[in-house]
Parts: sequence; C-alpha cells; structure tokens
Amino acid sequence: IGYEIYSEGPNSAEETIVHCQGRAVYMPTLAPRKPERMDIGKLQTECTELITGDGSGQQGGESIYAGEVAALVKLVKPEFVHAEARDYVLHPSVVNAAIQAVITLTTRNTGSGIPKISIPFAIDELEAAGHCAETVWAVIRKSHGAPSDDDTLKFDMDLCDETGIILVRMKGLALKTLEAEGT
Repeated sequence: IGYEIYSEGPNSAEETIVHCQGRAVYMPTLAPRKPERMDIGKLQTECTELITGDGSGQQGGESIYAGEVAALVKLVKPEFVHAEARDYVLHPSVVNAAIQAVITLTTRNTGSGIPKISIPFAIDELEAAGHCAETVWAVIRKSHGAPSDDDTLKFDMDLCDETGIILVRMKGLALKTLEAEGT
C-alpha cells in the first residue's frame, strides 16, 4: 500500500505540500510463533543511569534508564485514552511516548553551547505481535550495522508488557539531528 501525507493551501490553486510518503506492506504470519521475551529485571539492573523519572507521565514516559548497551523506558498510556485504547493494537500515544524517549536520550549540546535536537524521519520495519497494555516497557538500542553519522542516528526498539513479552518491534527508527539557530 502506498501512502502520502500532504496538505493543501487555502486555495485549491496553491501548491500541495507533501509531508511524508512511503509504502506499507502487510505480511501475515504463516504459523503462530512462540512469543519472544526480554528479561526486564535484568535490564533494570543493567540500566542504572536515571535520565528522567519523576513519575509524572509526561509524554507517557514514567522513567527513562540508560545503560551501556540499551535504555529502558516505562511507558504508561494517559488516562484520557483508556476508553479508546482497546480499538488499537498500537495506540498513537504509545508510539509518541516511545519516540519522545528516544529523542530525550539523543538530545545533547555541542561544545559551543548550541543545543541539538533529534527528530524522527523514517522507520525501516514495524512488527506488531500483540496489543499494548496500559503499561509497557520500551527497550531501546542503537541499530546493529546501521551507518550513523553526526546528523543521523538509527535505533531499534522493542515494546514489552510487564512480563517482558515483546508486543511491538520497531527496527531502524531513524532520527535526524538538527542544530538550533543562534538566538
């Protein structure tokens, strides 16, 4: 399925602006698979640097812990989406919170003091194995073998239930790093 996200100006004669385009492919599973599981307890002991964790649920993220190889993020769906959440395999609030967590991990300053931020611009693959619960754990890692430079970073992310069963797998989430203009 090809898709295109665009907007048109107030007059239909104005130029159409394409914001995003791509291709989605539905790939049914041929045979039921045994669910994959992450060891959340082990990851909690490995990810000891608390990046944020005030429990406020800001952007859906309760806490972000960083380790040498991975980061672990506790995501909680906001109260206002609980009623509609059953209609989704992967609620947009969970996707947003997971991407915000990656952005939080990559936001950094240059030596010049000019802040840099990262914005998502592509994803290579998304696999949904089950409905996301009210609380999920995101396990975030740099993509293996993916070329990275100062401007582009790629990550893989698994969204797991509280027992560690992988519900959603994102591969090749690409972020573009932008430098803020001088003020």
